[in-house]
Amino acid sequence: YSLRYPNLYRPGQLNQLFNKRKFFTCTLQGVCTSFILFFIPYGAFMTAVRDDGAHISDQQAFAVTIATSLVIVVSVQ
Repeated sequence: YSLRYPNLYRPGQLNQLFNKRKFFTCTLQGVCTSFILFFIPYGAFMTAVRDDGAHISDQQAFAVTIATSLVIVVSVQ
């Protein structure tokens, strides 16, 4: 097909579909998303205490929350 329809491959040869600007845009989106996915659960788990003052949150619950959020966000995107 590449010899039959060479115009289909022209945007890729001219770097129109993925260039430096799109790369940095995707990188910035990934960094922003990772900050949001980390700091929202961090803020929620930081203040999670029982009536007697003991912390309910632990590292495993925090990690599972972040991993679940990550799977959902990646699936939606």
